[in-house]
Amino acid sequence: MVHPARVHALKTFEKLIELLPETEQAKPQIALLAGAVTPYRDDTDREMPFREESNFYYLSGCHIPGSYLLLVYQHGTSLSSTLAIELFIPEAEPADLMWSVPPPSLDEASNSYETTRLAYVSTLTDAILTYQKAYPDAIFHTLPKESPLFPEIKGDFLQTQLSRTDAYLLPALHRARLIKTDYEITQIRKANEISSRAHEVVMRTLGRAVRSLIKREPGAATERPLLPGEWLIEKEAEAEAIFVASCRREGSEHQAYLPIVAASTRAATLHYCCNDKEFAWGPVHPHDHQNNGTLVNGQAKDILPQVLLIDAGCEWKCYASDITRTMPVGNGGKFTPEARAIYELVLEMQKASLEIIKPGLHWDAVQLLCHSVLVRGFQKLGIFLSPDSPNSGSWNSEEAILASGVSAAFFPHGVGHSLGLDVHDVPSASKPGVNNTIGKGIDLGAPEFYTYLRLRVPLEENMVVTVEPGIYFHPHLLAPVRSSRYIDHAVLARYEAVGGVRIEDVVLITADGHENLTTVGKETSWLERSGRLALALTDIQPPSPKPMRVSVPTIPKALFTPASLPTLSHSAAVERISEFLAPGNVTLLSGAGVSVDSGIRAYRGKDGRYMNPNYKPIFTYCDTKRRWIAQQSHFLILVAFLDFFTNVGVARDITSDAGKSLTKKVSCKHGHVVDRDLFQEWLADANPRWAQFVEDLERSGQELRTNPDGDVEIPGASYEDFIVPNCPACVQESRRMNMHKPHLIFFGESISKEVKDESFRAIEKADRLFIVGTTLATFSAFRLLKHAITLGKPVLMLNLGPTRADTLTPAIEKIELPTGDILRDVVRALSGTRAVEDPILARLLSSGIVKPPPEGDDDRAPRAAG
Repeated sequence: MVHPARVHALKTFEKLIELLPETEQAKPQIALLAGAVTPYRDDTDREMPFREESNFYYLSGCHIPGSYLLLVYQHGTSLSSTLAIELFIPEAEPADLMWSVPPPSLDEASNSYETTRLAYVSTLTDAILTYQKAYPDAIFHTLPKESPLFPEIKGDFLQTQLSRTDAYLLPALHRARLIKTDYEITQIRKANEISSRAHEVVMRTLGRAVRSLIKREPGAATERPLLPGEWLIEKEAEAEAIFVASCRREGSEHQAYLPIVAASTRAATLHYCCNDKEFAWGPVHPHDHQNNGTLVNGQAKDILPQVLLIDAGCEWKCYASDITRTMPVGNGGKFTPEARAIYELVLEMQKASLEIIKPGLHWDAVQLLCHSVLVRGFQKLGIFLSPDSPNSGSWNSEEAILASGVSAAFFPHGVGHSLGLDVHDVPSASKPGVNNTIGKGIDLGAPEFYTYLRLRVPLEENMVVTVEPGIYFHPHLLAPVRSSRYIDHAVLARYEAVGGVRIEDVVLITADGHENLTTVGKETSWLERSGRLALALTDIQPPSPKPMRVSVPTIPKALFTPASLPTLSHSAAVERISEFLAPGNVTLLSGAGVSVDSGIRAYRGKDGRYMNPNYKPIFTYCDTKRRWIAQQSHFLILVAFLDFFTNVGVARDITSDAGKSLTKKVSCKHGHVVDRDLFQEWLADANPRWAQFVEDLERSGQELRTNPDGDVEIPGASYEDFIVPNCPACVQESRRMNMHKPHLIFFGESISKEVKDESFRAIEKADRLFIVGTTLATFSAFRLLKHAITLGKPVLMLNLGPTRADTLTPAIEKIELPTGDILRDVVRALSGTRAVEDPILARLLSSGIVKPPPEGDDDRAPRAAG
């Protein structure tokens, strides 16, 4: 399809005639426009990307650097329908043939442009003089000559006796470009389709990383560079790179504007174009970061829950797109409660806008509606006070808050703008300097709402606009309202970490409403699903059981030789722990050390060193049925911390079937949870030979080697023919998933925000903290201890060997003795005569396996972990 230069030129001259004084309208009109030239970096011969000047392209469809366009029109004559369109292109220079792609010849260009004449630039002066002689009373229009915003017209071409002006052509072009032709709509639609797919590519790449589907072959990033399919998105620049690459792959030459890729609180900056920061990481404290991106405390980086705002759109044949999506990062690909609330409020603002958009509606009404929705939403969230708030009244009504303009601190920009050849298209037509349409039939509200609104006219059919409400928590914008009586500042503080949320679509105004040209999803459930599931059903394949390397938390080397602690006798230790546990509420924090007395090897030895340097965690699909190994310390902890001394029924219910695991649920990777026994039936039905193997093991009394996390090894066993059933719930959702695990957090897995928050609440509710059998090498456990110390909670620790907490003495009290015998006698001391009189308690005190591991066993052999 050839660019409709004739249609565009006629529209422009019609608008031009409307702008001219009546005495000038019947005169011939000659227009001269210069196209853009290839830009060079200052004081060098280094070319920069070429992009044609928009007005020149609108009238010519030509993007050959250094070209000119000459148009001749006269109202009321044959030139009003068969105007002259003469395009002048540069001739190829000998140097062009060697250094760059030369411009086309006249023959090569003849079928590419809608012109009445095609010639070389060298003939332009003669063409102007010819028209001067033919139309001596013509008005000679040029785009502003002396402006850095437009290409310069050579002085030779302006040596004419015609009446020359630059006052009318640009406003006429803006008015003509405001209403799009069918050709333009087709190009804008294409640009938005490409950009929509690019946004989705970024989301799905993030989602693949969340689900560990991005695999790196041996040698990646060490012996060779990473290939595109191995990229992770951990920085703003990486998200931008993937977006731009996706657009380029589909044939787009340029981005319509500098992409905005802002993570975390940087999303509050409206035109943040740096895109040079990593995502927000944690746990990160002052001086933790090294220049290489690792943490000096030796811990693995966790992406903190945050938003990633991407405002980016490509061009197609110089026509723009402009799409913004805000997506969750971290937190398993889900929004935090605060971010979700803000996102859904912005989505509500956009949906309310789309419901009313139609020809004849003044755009100011859309702006005001968005502020109204924002005020109501903030009142529901408690950020804005309402009349029924404590110590409040009618002065906090929706109407009063709206009139105050305080919402402009959170939504400072316009809800949208015209879009076409430029992303902020035709400013003089979309926001005229003299505008008699404002305020007619609409109560505008606070003037602050319209300060940065780029579109302030009634909508017309075939206009293309963006709809882009947003909510931001920017310190600079919030500073003037920090003392506002309309705001609950304590509630506001909870939301400021969100940063900013914007949702932007491109909309075509139709005869009876609108058409949304943006195709990428924006519903909260879709965003979280694209992040977590990411692929179509046909793309989901069960990953092979390959090793998954994880970093093993370490204890600082300085602690391998800890300061000597006072030695307590067994009886003194029992007395001290009993005294510590007796009154009030106590929270327990325990680790793998409580399993040592049962013969299961600890992760660390008495000197604090890791016991298995060859540890290779893997995801495994098989899950054989085996007897639950009831360990002595487990039973004793169960007794001491389930309110046993005041409510025997609690322990009775939990221990009525001591041969079964406390974990009775299994979940797939998509979070569908089923009963453990039901899942066992699925496994047995799918694998009768394995089921028979397990039954034979149980009959023979043979025991398999058990690892600290409860997994077992079967020497020589082949898992190739083991069938893992697909999750029925996933099948109903039209996907396959046969990755299952006990419904708990495994070693190496991330801890969800919900679990983390609940752990912190347990510390806060307790009077004291009791730590048993753990070195606190993982920061997720160590931070609970630090939280308890910060809150002034007494802390007692029972553990053999150095721990990460040893540097915190005297803030904590530590006893270095084995847990099993100590805890048994502690329970007996606390329960008194009930230890003998109560049969349930007596049974628990005599239950559990006591089988210490062999002395000197370093457990050097590799083993699997779930």
